[in-house]
Amino acid sequence: MTQPKDFFDKKYLTLKGLHYLQAMIINEATEQSHYEQHNADNPDTMIYDYMVQQAKLEQTRIDFSLANVERMMHEKEM
Repeated sequence: MTQPKDFFDKKYLTLKGLHYLQAMIINEATEQSHYEQHNADNPDTMIYDYMVQQAKLEQTRIDFSLANVERMMHEKEM
């Protein structure tokens, strides 16, 4: 089955959007962790550290998927 002409373009844009959202999650959790470390008497930043760790893993998975889509886009051009 052949893919529609814009299939890989749409998939690429979707993955780029998800990558951006993951970066926003990482930034927000990091900022909140730093805020809590500096302003709380007894900071509990474990949840933020875990969220950052998991978000970075997901971001790496998205990077691999992006690389595959880019490869497929270039193969379809040839």
